[in-house]
Amino acid sequence: MSQTLPHDGEFSIRFMVNVGQTNVEVSRTYVGGESVVTLENIQSFISSLQGVLRELGCSQAVF
Repeated sequence: MSQTLPHDGEFSIRFMVNVGQTNVEVSRTYVGGESVVTLENIQSFISSLQGVLRELGCSQAVF
């Protein structure tokens, strides 16, 4: 018998964006975030994104 744990199907997404200067003498600044998401939410997001791309005529987009 398998047991379902409270956080099964969840994972974290982290992203960082470099908002600093391209000059190597100046320190760079990064802004980012982290979120816990479920596979169900990711699938819903991808379906919505595919719908928007279809409406824009980008039927060749593959996920």
